[in-house]
Amino acid sequence: MTVIDKLLILLIDFITMILSILLIGLYSGILDIKFLIANFENYQKYTVGIEGIVVGAVLFLISIRILQLFFRKKKVKQAIVARNEFGDVNISLDAINSLVHDIVKEESNAKDIQSKIKVKEDGVHVYLNFVVDSRTIIPELSERLQEILKARVSESTGVKISKVQILIKEIKREERARLD
Repeated sequence: MTVIDKLLILLIDFITMILSILLIGLYSGILDIKFLIANFENYQKYTVGIEGIVVGAVLFLISIRILQLFFRKKKVKQAIVARNEFGDVNISLDAINSLVHDIVKEESNAKDIQSKIKVKEDGVHVYLNFVVDSRTIIPELSERLQEILKARVSESTGVKISKVQILIKEIKREERARLD
């Protein structure tokens, strides 16, 4: 969804809010319908009617655009193409993400692992978020994971990782086993 689409939805939402407040006011008796009609008639005396046509046309076009957003075809998941002498191999970002997730699980004691893969101009970027325990030496773990991820993803898929960014969400105290 583009910025323009978001602004259009915001405008429609604002108009819907105003109309709903008017309806609540009218049906609850807070607003007097005769007062609204009188003000509307006074306003109509000074206008030619072109404003109403323009506003109506704009709202109609906005509503068509919003309907388009809901009925457009689903985007194809992004994939990376690895080329070799026999042809192309398409590897989805979800597949690479799954591989990254498995490697981190295998190579560390990290918990609550979340990863995201993005294709940028300078290559593929991996963003990792996870929780470690208080015994973890974070600089060593992060450097080791960065090296291993770059090597193993490249080896498994042929995709070169240009950046591995790690965010430690939380450092949890080690749970000690209770002896009874």
